[in-house]
Amino acid sequence: VAAKTHIEKIKLIVPEAVGIIELTDKNKLEEIKPALTINSEINPKLMIGSMRIAEYKFMAEEISGDKINLPNMDVYSFCLEIFENTDSYTLRKHFRNSLKKHRANDISFINTLPRSLKSSAISYSITQTRQRSLTKILSSYIEKDDICTSLY
Repeated sequence: VAAKTHIEKIKLIVPEAVGIIELTDKNKLEEIKPALTINSEINPKLMIGSMRIAEYKFMAEEISGDKINLPNMDVYSFCLEIFENTDSYTLRKHFRNSLKKHRANDISFINTLPRSLKSSAISYSITQTRQRSLTKILSSYIEKDDICTSLY
């Protein structure tokens, strides 16, 4: 994603498979060049190592069509076996779907945070309950002379 002034320079340096999106003057995103689908083989062990348990479990359930009801100690190896027996095209499709489902950011929550915490909110998965608690704490007025009542 780049401003119009940088598009021509970017076209010269990005690989053929990389897409280009322009951020317009009206703050809209406009696709300049679509990204190409990469058809190379996926290393299932490398892929699963970059995912959280909820993400790869969801993905394995989608591929196999079965609900996984195993102890946490067995889930990783079970999912890895499913991935190792699945073609790269199918893995790629389900990987994208899993990340879209599990890593979507809650923009309204992120916008309530001070600038110093926005990156953390994007990087970490925070439950709705914890989001509400953090928002409540941040909206409270804190007096410097207040006594700390934390148990920790």
